[in-house]
Amino acid sequence: MKHDVNAEMIEKRQRLFARIPPRGSRIGISPQDIAGVSVDPALVGELKECLRSNDDSDVVFGLYFCEHLRPRTDFRLVAESAFEDLASLIRDCLAHPNPRVRADAIGAFAAFRDSYDGYGAVMRALLRSPDSEARRPALRAASTFVSPSELDVLLPLRNDPLFGETGGMGGPLRYVLRDYALEIAEHIAGRPFDSGDNLERREGLIKSWRSWAAFVRWLESRKHRRAFGRRKRV
Repeated sequence: MKHDVNAEMIEKRQRLFARIPPRGSRIGISPQDIAGVSVDPALVGELKECLRSNDDSDVVFGLYFCEHLRPRTDFRLVAESAFEDLASLIRDCLAHPNPRVRADAIGAFAAFRDSYDGYGAVMRALLRSPDSEARRPALRAASTFVSPSELDVLLPLRNDPLFGETGGMGGPLRYVLRDYALEIAEHIAGRPFDSGDNLERREGLIKSWRSWAAFVRWLESRKHRRAFGRRKRV
């Protein structure tokens, strides 16, 4: 009998897919799909097989399932004894040779943050990564390692170089991570930082992004209040 290596590799993620309830003709897998996945001890083994796979697609889906299963109480009850192993496999993926795997590992790493020492330091380093595909998911998880009093760690992102078309192909060019980082800052601070848009004309291109002026003023006023409070106590 001929041994089909490719079929064996694909089977790892297919076992995870088989757990998703029927969903009609929709394409792709969403967090809502994973919310309907049945949890049992065999699922833990299937996740480990995906994370250890030589097929990067298996690893990517294993990470995605881990990210969205970890918050579930039923998953914790069944899988908690395996959290250390899963967390170790996920952390290894942060150094994977495939940049897609490295980026997708960040969400799972954040979901398993209680399993790591030095979680915040790792995530802050990812915010400074030269790889924009790493900076974006690190930003998405910023509320798990940045408090309102630590929002100055986002300041370097006001000069982030990544830009792209918005509103579809041919749409206006914007510095997308500058905008996203300011949105995250607003979420953590619990208040808006509206100062209009900045505009840049360079090499025949016009690029825009939200102004960080209001955010910078807010940070400076907080720093001033803290310094004044310390002087009064002295």
